Amino acid sequence: FLARGSAAARKRAGSRLRAGVRYSEMAAECTMDVFEPEKKDVRPVVVMYVHGGMWGGTLSANESSWFADSITSRGGYFLAINHTPLPHSSLPHLISQTRAALLFTLSLFPSSPLLLSGHASGAHLASSALDLLSPTPAAGAAALLVSGFYDTGAVAASGVGRRAGVGA
Repeated sequence: FLARGSAAARKRAGSRLRAGVRYSEMAAECTMDVFEPEKKDVRPVVVMYVHGGMWGGTLSANESSWFADSITSRGGYFLAINHTPLPHSSLPHLISQTRAALLFTLSLFPSSPLLLSGHASGAHLASSALDLLSPTPAAGAAALLVSGFYDTGAVAASGVGRRAGVGA
């Protein structure tokens, strides 16, 4: 579902998709896919999405843009970020990458309202950057974090948690 829906959204976006925009020099994977709105607004809403799947390292922006159309068709920008997959990274490194992506996004769209969103492990990563939205930017900001894990105690005790550097 995710891959098929994302492929369709990417195809529909055509020239409005800027894939692989670098947001940091921390790692080769520090890129984001920027879906531009169908009609440009003076102050467009920007949705930055942090994908889940961190523990399996199987998802990227390629599979995480399935709902870009619902944002861009209403005049907003949709940004799907990539980060270094596990086991080639650690949780502290992924948090640093997410924070860098958010700072880059805020610099690109200083006068636009921002929705920081994420799912599963992506919600956890996005939550780690919420302090960057305080005080709230003048344009306004909100977060939509779905099915994230926020108590890392159980994860830290697992093999996956140890490999990811949770609790380290």
